[in-house]
Amino acid sequence: MRPWNLERKLVLAVLALFLVPTVVAGAILAALYRRGAFEDPAALVLAFVVGFAGMMAYLGLMAHGLGRALVSRLQEIQRGTELMATVHPDHRLRVHRGDEVDALAEEINRMADRVREARGGLETQVEQATRALSEERAKLSAVLAELDEGVVVATLDGLVTLANPVAQELLGAPTGGLLARSLFDFVDREKVAHFLDRLRAGQSAAERFSLQPASGAVLHAGMTPFLGVDGRITGFILALRDVSRPAHREDERRRLLTETLEALRGPLSSVRSLSESLLGDPSFAPGNGSRPLLEAIHAEAVRLSGLVASVGVPSLMGLAHAPWHFEQITVSDLIVVSLRRLAPDGMDRDAVRVEAPTPEPRLRAEVSALSAAFAHLLGHLLAMRTPAGGVWVRSSRRRGQVMQVEAGADGQSTLARLEELLDASVKVGPAGRLSVREIVRRHAGEAWAVADADRLAFRFTLPVEETRESSSTGDGLPPSGARFVGAGTVSGFGGGEAGPDWRRGFYDFSFFDQMERSLLPADRARALDELTFVVLDTETTGLHPEAGDRVLSMAGVRVRDGVLRRSEVFDALINPGRPIPAGSIRFHGITDAMVAEAPSIDVVLPAFLRFAEGAVLVGHEVWFDLRCLEPDVARLGLPSLTATRPVLDSLLLSQAVHASASDHDLDAVAARLGVRIQARHSALGDALATAEVFVRLLELLRKRHIRTLGQALDAARAVRTHRMPRA
Repeated sequence: MRPWNLERKLVLAVLALFLVPTVVAGAILAALYRRGAFEDPAALVLAFVVGFAGMMAYLGLMAHGLGRALVSRLQEIQRGTELMATVHPDHRLRVHRGDEVDALAEEINRMADRVREARGGLETQVEQATRALSEERAKLSAVLAELDEGVVVATLDGLVTLANPVAQELLGAPTGGLLARSLFDFVDREKVAHFLDRLRAGQSAAERFSLQPASGAVLHAGMTPFLGVDGRITGFILALRDVSRPAHREDERRRLLTETLEALRGPLSSVRSLSESLLGDPSFAPGNGSRPLLEAIHAEAVRLSGLVASVGVPSLMGLAHAPWHFEQITVSDLIVVSLRRLAPDGMDRDAVRVEAPTPEPRLRAEVSALSAAFAHLLGHLLAMRTPAGGVWVRSSRRRGQVMQVEAGADGQSTLARLEELLDASVKVGPAGRLSVREIVRRHAGEAWAVADADRLAFRFTLPVEETRESSSTGDGLPPSGARFVGAGTVSGFGGGEAGPDWRRGFYDFSFFDQMERSLLPADRARALDELTFVVLDTETTGLHPEAGDRVLSMAGVRVRDGVLRRSEVFDALINPGRPIPAGSIRFHGITDAMVAEAPSIDVVLPAFLRFAEGAVLVGHEVWFDLRCLEPDVARLGLPSLTATRPVLDSLLLSQAVHASASDHDLDAVAARLGVRIQARHSALGDALATAEVFVRLLELLRKRHIRTLGQALDAARAVRTHRMPRA
C-alpha cells in the first residue's frame, strides 16, 4: 500500500481538527436541548462560553502537536545536515515514514554521498600532488643535507618551514628539530627583525650579520628574502656558517700551551736552584769530572726559564677566556636595535631623538651586549624625563679613532643614582649578566654619568672601526650593519584500556573565576582562529590531590590556525614518589616499574609550562587536571596556571553547541563528532582525541557566531551557570 504523503496527512489533520469538535459540540447541544437547558438564557450563555473555550483549547493543543511534530523533524534534519557539512561527513539522516520530509532527507543523504565521492576524488588528486611535492621536497632535503652550511627557511614571524641537519646542529635544536618551531627560540629576535626590516624596506638585496645561539657558537648568517606570487616578501632564507670552530681550536691550543708553560715554571725553578746549590758545593769544585755536566744542566735550566718568562704566561692566560664576537655597526643602527628591546615594555620609543654625523662612522662592537646596555639606560631615561622633556642620543667623532656618544634627557636626578644605573647588571645573552660599565670597558671604552640642574646624561667613549677602501670583509662578505646575538631554548618531551571516565563530575569553578579575573580585555577580543592552543591531559594515582594523589603522566598537543599539530607534542611519565594504587592501574595501565626511572613533577611541570608558553590551555573536564597540578605549581613557586593564561573546557563548549544532547563525556562527544579515540586513558591518547574534538567544536562555534576567546568563555560560563550542578 502506498504510504500517505504529507499533503494527505495535513488534509486529514485539518478535517479532524474541525470535525471532531463539531461532532462533540453538536452532541452536547442536543443533550442540553433534550433537557430543556436552553429555556434559561443564562444557561444558554454559559453553555456557549464553555463550549467556545473548550473548542479553542482543543484547537490550540492539536495545532501545537501538529506543529511540534513537523518542527522536531525539521530540526533533526537541520542538525544532521550541519554535522554532515562540518565535522562528521559520514553521518546520514534517518528516514521514518516515507513522506515528503523523508524524501527531502533521502535527497540530502544522496547529495552527501555524491559529495563524499567528489571529495574522495579530490583527496586522490591532492594525495598525488602531495606525493609529487614530497618527492621534490625529498630531493631538496637530500641536496641540503650534503651542504656544509646550515640553511633555514622561515616565515616573516620566524616560523621555520625548512631546515637542514647542519642548521639544526649549529642552532642547538633539541630532539625533534627546527620544523614548525620559532627561529626566535634559538637566536635573538630583535637582531633578526632589524635586518628583516632592512630587506623589506629595500635597503639591500641581502643582509650579512652574525648570530650567536645559546650554544655559544658564532655563526655568520646571510639573509635573503623569498617572494610570494604577488611579489611581496613572504619569508626569508638564512645561510649559516660556523666561524667559531677555528677560534675554539686556537683557544684550546693556547690553553694547553698556557697550562704547559705554567706547569714548567715550578720544575724549572727547582732544577735551577738545585743546580746552583750543587755548583757551589766543594764536592763539585773545578776538576771534578761531573762539574761540566752539572754546568750544562744549569745553563739549560736558565735558558728554559728565560724562554718561559719571555712568552709571558699571564697574558696567555687572558687569551684562554671565551672570545667576544665584535662587528661593525653605526650608532644609529645600534640605537634602533636597542629601542626594539624596549617595545615589550610599552616605552614611547618615538620620543628618542638620534643625532649623528654624516657620514656616520662605524663602531667595532659586540652588538648583543652593547644594545642591551643602551636599552637599559634609555628605558630609565624615558622614565625619569620631565613630562614635556625629550630624550636624545648624540654621537660625534673625536680626535683619533674615538667616538663619543651621549644619551641624555631633560630631567633631574642625582649623580649617585645615575652611577648606580651604570653599575647595574643587564642580560647579554649567552654571556650571562654584566654591568653597563663592564660592557663598555670590554669595548675598550669608558662610561660616566653627568647630572646638571635640568638634565641628566650618560657619556661613552668607544673606538671607531678603521675606514676600509675595499667593499668586502675578511670573510669575503660585503659589510652591512651589525652582528650579534643571544638566545634561549625550549624544553619538551615527545613520544590502558578503554573504560568509563573515572573522573567525571570533578569541577572546581573557582579556577574559572580566577582565570576570568586575570584575563585582559585585549585577550578576550582575540579571534579563536588566531590563537595557539595546547590541549592538556593528565593521568593520576587517584581522584583526590588534597589526600595525596599525584600526577603520573602528562601530555599536551598544540592546535594552531585551527589545525591539530601532531608533530608538536609533549609527553612525559612522572615519578609520583608514592605507590600507585591497583585500582588506578586498572584504568591507565601505568605501573610502579614504568615510572621508577621517570623524572619528578619538579622537572616535568616547568618543562611543560615552557612548551605551553603563550598558548590557551584546553582540556576535557580540564578543571580536574588543574586541580591536580595546582598544589605542585604553588610548591615550586610558579605562577598559578589560571592566573597567567586563558583556559577552555571542551566539555562546556560541547554543551554550548549541543545543548539538547544528554551525554557530554569524552567518549560521547567524540562519537557524536566522528572522532576515533586511540589509546584511551593514556595522557597522550586522550590529549590527541580532545584536540580533534576541540578543532571540530571550533567550527561549530563559528557557525553560532562565537568567534572570539571572550565569546567562547561567555558561552562556557552560561553553560556552567545554568546547566551544570556545582560539586
